[in-house]
Amino acid sequence: MGSAKSKSLLPFVEQFSNELWLVHGLADRTIDAYRADLVNFGSWLTQHNGQSLLQAQNLDIEAWLASLLERKISARSVARYTASLRRFYQYLTTNGQVAQDPTMRLGKIKIPHRLPNTPTQDEVASLLDITDLNSHQGLRDKAMLELLYATGLRVSELVTLQLPQMSLNPGVVRVMGKGGKERLVPM
Repeated sequence: MGSAKSKSLLPFVEQFSNELWLVHGLADRTIDAYRADLVNFGSWLTQHNGQSLLQAQNLDIEAWLASLLERKISARSVARYTASLRRFYQYLTTNGQVAQDPTMRLGKIKIPHRLPNTPTQDEVASLLDITDLNSHQGLRDKAMLELLYATGLRVSELVTLQLPQMSLNPGVVRVMGKGGKERLVPM
């Protein structure tokens, strides 16, 4: 964002970012993504019609989102851009920076459900067969693969597991998942 007009908006974006962290507890990467989305939209808006983020109208936002889809940006990314703009303009409206939220009439972006690729039973069996059970590493690897297969844990959850999180008697694992949410997973 190079113009003086857009630099004057950075405090609004930073105040919004601070609120996302302080009040809503969003992760740093999410806040960085929202900030980047707002900077991108602000740049597009300035180049497109010389307006600032505070002057955006519903038609401007719809035109920007349409331009993203024309550039073959995924529906998932466009949905995130939409969420960024909605939250930002709700924040501005609540704090009296804009009179009306230009995102109020935006429709929902349909995101196709994406199922994970799961290995076949034969693939899992061959994977379990390649571990060397004559070494500590081999035993560890086999245990990890068995646990992954039996529980459906994410790899990131598995590699951060500590022994106290496993309870063999009731057969559960206490997992810290996405967003810092804890859950019990049966083994």
